Amino acid sequence: GNLYDELKLNASIRSIFYSHKFISYFSKLLRAHECDLYINGYMVRLDIPYDTRNILDWHQDSPYYEQTYPEFNSAVCWLPLTKNTIDNGTLKLIPCTHEKFISVPHKNKNLDNTSTQYPIKPSSKQLQNTKDLTSELGDMCALHINLFHRSGENTSSKCRITAGCRYHDMTKS
Repeated sequence: GNLYDELKLNASIRSIFYSHKFISYFSKLLRAHECDLYINGYMVRLDIPYDTRNILDWHQDSPYYEQTYPEFNSAVCWLPLTKNTIDNGTLKLIPCTHEKFISVPHKNKNLDNTSTQYPIKPSSKQLQNTKDLTSELGDMCALHINLFHRSGENTSSKCRITAGCRYHDMTKS
């Protein structure tokens, strides 16, 4: 548990998100001046094989980082630190579901030490369009903060490791 908690605080991992390359990219993506970017929501996910505690159901990242300001202009940075495949539970997403912030009245916190969630219910038509975000070590994925996504199930024998954070244009709050 301590290793997991400390990884997201690691200066070397966080420095990637503060590099000029990333700041410049997200500044252009969000159409914001570099000085107007705010970065939060740092995470390192260790998705172990057959995990039953931390698989996230369909959700948007908005409620976790923008409950007060859903109009933020924001993006999620998803950085695989291992190869992400269907077998090791890569992220599942539904394209073209980012246009609307879904207000979730309360979070779903189970009593058995599972991850806190703000679950949403995609329509059956939306679910037909589910895609797997397979990626290689070193790829960087940028996702809209409102995009519907969920964890995949790791059925491999190896841990899937991913780092991430959220970039926000502070002038839109």
